Amino acid sequence: MTSRTETSAIFVYGTLKRGQIRARCWPRTPRAIQQGFCRGQLFDLGPYPAIVPGEDVIAGEIWHFTADDLEATLDTLDRIEGYRGPGSINLYERVVVQVFDWPNLEDTSSCIAYTYQLRESILPPGALRIQATRFFEGCSQPFAAWPADDAPPELTSQRADPFPDDLPKTP
Repeated sequence: MTSRTETSAIFVYGTLKRGQIRARCWPRTPRAIQQGFCRGQLFDLGPYPAIVPGEDVIAGEIWHFTADDLEATLDTLDRIEGYRGPGSINLYERVVVQVFDWPNLEDTSSCIAYTYQLRESILPPGALRIQATRFFEGCSQPFAAWPADDAPPELTSQRADPFPDDLPKTP
């Protein structure tokens, strides 16, 4: 288990967002959910997305939990994201990122949150990078969001998984 920092927020950008296929997997009720963004590069891996370090604006949701609910929530999400802890072969690494409230992209207010980033070394060849080309009304900063084609959850969940069987899988 990674050491905890002073955050009780989790940033999600794919199948764990409200309305997506794994939205029902959250083990605890958040005290708040808000639209937000972080920096990175977003990739469409078929049935789920991945982010890796970068400077694009990535749209998602910031889920805020009480300290009492955070550990149980992270334990569940670790299993979903194929994270087994530091030094293990992980599909996604649990990291702390700076997140910003949506739509205040130019606002300097931010917080830190846990998120899950794909290990860059296992990014599948030919993975579709989702470019930051969408715009929020009244904001000049383009952002990227998954799914790139706005496919409904029932279709994205049926896409082929790009990883071999020996890597950790999401349930």
